[in-house]
Amino acid sequence: MRTSSARRPRRALALTALAALMTFGLASPAGAATEVIRTDIRGPLIQAQADVVDGCIEQHLFVQAFVDDQGRPFVVVLDSRVDICGGDSGSFAEGTATPEVLDVRPNLSTGRLVASVPMVFSDGTSAGTVALDLTFTGTGPISRQHIRQTVRDPGGTSSTSTDHSTSRAATVAGTPDLVFEFAAVAIVRQGEFVRTHT
Repeated sequence: MRTSSARRPRRALALTALAALMTFGLASPAGAATEVIRTDIRGPLIQAQADVVDGCIEQHLFVQAFVDDQGRPFVVVLDSRVDICGGDSGSFAEGTATPEVLDVRPNLSTGRLVASVPMVFSDGTSAGTVALDLTFTGTGPISRQHIRQTVRDPGGTSSTSTDHSTSRAATVAGTPDLVFEFAAVAIVRQGEFVRTHT
């Protein structure tokens, strides 16, 4: 196990699905330039977190998979381990990959994630590979977001954000065979429109 001088956070934080930005330049009649940046994320999203104690090793495994604004599936895995018998020693590894399967049913009844994710420690060395073959089953009510918010600053920039996503808590089974205390499936429809006058 790799040792760190400072203890890593005991819980992996959920990542925000960030998309590449498309920029367009427009001319105004007064000759000033207007820059418009659009971001759209639409598609399935899966999240799961397991907190496991095996002897002296406390492991926190976080998985998130989503589709970016180009329609490309993407999976992120964070693996934090702490030796609870040995003080402050521990390790942290992370990895990203393109999943073989990323699917969430439109009614959020089920979801599936299959991926092989190469992991690296914080110093850049290999931490092996995490094999994922997880089936999600939606449980409980469906939560719906219907948010539209516009913010304007004195400098002439306006930003409009929208969120029309649906999500649902889920149970998880498969590989790795861990107890995931938290899991969710979602269909994401988020956008941001930023207009700046220069």
